[in-house]
Amino acid sequence: DFLDVLARRVRAGKTGLLYQAHFPFPGSPGPDGKPLTRSPALDHPVLGELLPVLESELIAGRPGEQGQTIVPGVFGAKPHNFTLQTAGVEHAATRLVRWPRWSRVHWEEMSKGKHAFSTPFVYPVTQVRPGSRVLFGVDKDEGDPWPALIEGAPDKGRVLWLGMRDLGWDAHYDSVQRDRLYALRHNQLAWLAGATFPEAPTADDGN
Repeated sequence: DFLDVLARRVRAGKTGLLYQAHFPFPGSPGPDGKPLTRSPALDHPVLGELLPVLESELIAGRPGEQGQTIVPGVFGAKPHNFTLQTAGVEHAATRLVRWPRWSRVHWEEMSKGKHAFSTPFVYPVTQVRPGSRVLFGVDKDEGDPWPALIEGAPDKGRVLWLGMRDLGWDAHYDSVQRDRLYALRHNQLAWLAGATFPEAPTADDGN
């Protein structure tokens, strides 16, 4: 079976796995005909064990205080910005330059102005597996950010969970933002492929 072979290769460090979360449309039927309320991959006997997500909110509509329908992780008309997490400052898949302080500055600039990086939805992860690390999140209206890019535990191999698909259009109309996006995509794929990156300088060198 393809997934069995893939799982063995990922655990052996021969292949990296980038999983872009399947966000089921609320009410859409699953293989058993029942409405899907979470990504089927999380319950798959092979793939689910590799992914760094342990728990998530059910993807189902519920009534809001003003009569609107609320779906966890869906932000409506106003997209939400990204927030770099501590682990993402130095991680090769998310740092934009070698120096941690300047990489954080780039991330802060990415979330400002007309061409800010943002997303209208993110998979509503509530708990990651032990040993996994959240590299960046998506802001909530209240509370800690939703985990958006998650590195799997080291014993699972090189695994990244990407919890959203859409950055909106505005970020793509700015050349600097496009360069940052391409740099992130390049670094994520290079890390998954096992490329060697220079170590990030320590924080006490002023960079």
